Amino acid sequence: MMNYPHIKKLLAESGVHLDAKPRGLTEWQKTPAGSKKREDIPSKVFLGENKTYPVMSWDASKGEYVYREQMLRAAISRANSQNRPDISKRASALLKKHFGGDD
Repeated sequence: MMNYPHIKKLLAESGVHLDAKPRGLTEWQKTPAGSKKREDIPSKVFLGENKTYPVMSWDASKGEYVYREQMLRAAISRANSQNRPDISKRASALLKKHFGGDD
């Protein structure tokens, strides 16, 4: 990025920090499909075969797996980009059912 201090200042005032460090890998990115850790997770957590498209995560306060809106939206996006309308439709239905989403 070119050096435009006034733009950096405006962005910083808006809460955008260009020097922010990446947040790192998510728990799912650390456990790719086919890994031993993922094999221990129940199939109901995933929409795809071979335990792909995770849409639930463990909620320690409830002691069970729960649907996560962000994970459902990610599954829809990924399924659409990978030409998987079956997965996209299932994720969309779950999103609408659990979060009232219209995607």
